Amino acid sequence: MPDIAAILTPEKQERLVHEFGFLAPDRSPNFAQRIDIKSKADRAYAARLAYRIFREIYDVRDFAAARFKVWPREAVAL
Repeated sequence: MPDIAAILTPEKQERLVHEFGFLAPDRSPNFAQRIDIKSKADRAYAARLAYRIFREIYDVRDFAAARFKVWPREAVAL
């Protein structure tokens, strides 16, 4: 996707891997990271991580205007 490629510079891709612990794209075009959610603390960690990535990697500044989709839905059922 050209819009994402313009934001996700090589430097930001390096940060995703080295600073945020993601696996670089391989069979999938997406960066990946598994976070086992077993408690509210795990869910809070995942939320903080997502917030940092949106802010520092994707340059989201207005979270009130952002719309997010959670998948799968049962992931928020803790």
